[in-house]
Amino acid sequence: MKRILAVFAAISLAGPALAGSLKVGEADRQSLSLVIYQSNFAVVKESRLAALAKGRNLLEIEGVAQTLRPDSVIVEGKGIDASSVSFNGESLSLRQLLTRNVGREATVAFSEPGGIRRERGLLLSVGEDTVWNIAGRVIALPFMGYVGSPVAYYEFDSAPEGVGGKPILRIGAECAGDCGPVGISYQADNLGWDARYTYLLDEKALFGPLSGWAVMRNGGGIAFPEAKVTLMAGDVARERAPM
Repeated sequence: MKRILAVFAAISLAGPALAGSLKVGEADRQSLSLVIYQSNFAVVKESRLAALAKGRNLLEIEGVAQTLRPDSVIVEGKGIDASSVSFNGESLSLRQLLTRNVGREATVAFSEPGGIRRERGLLLSVGEDTVWNIAGRVIALPFMGYVGSPVAYYEFDSAPEGVGGKPILRIGAECAGDCGPVGISYQADNLGWDARYTYLLDEKALFGPLSGWAVMRNGGGIAFPEAKVTLMAGDVARERAPM
């Protein structure tokens, strides 16, 4: 049975006693596919083996994207009736690291023609840009890197307390018996792609080779090994994610 679960991270798994709590890791993955859209999101679909006991189970799915949208999760599988979903939203991200380190020192790695130059500084504020005091100078730097950005990366002394664990998708599911693999699909933000082209001509030629390729961006916080990838062009109308 397939059921769309429009539930959020704050949901509690109330109900009958669980038949078991089961961790389902990346090693249990049977298949993985992504449909990546140009409007900065992707649909992730995968199948995982899980030894569900008859009755109510709590599945803890590891290895999902940090940018997973809980309201987009679909669960399916033979004999499986999913009733609830929760997702730990405190996955470690660059914005969390920057925000939690305001008023503290960290290291900025600058990208230069000769290599990387690292400088220690005091992080003053975080917004669309980051503001630093470096060697007595107040400097505004981009929040995220981009082609040609002066910032290669940031270095922090430690992770903020209470965050930094792997994101876990928790699914309450009823198994009628002899249940098959668990199929999961969800939307994940901060994945996208763009097309790039080159057309080569010399001074005399009227024609030349046209080359094209796709540049994919993965800001989902995890790798997607051996995934089957489909690229979709154009913009997609989506509802705004719940606040």
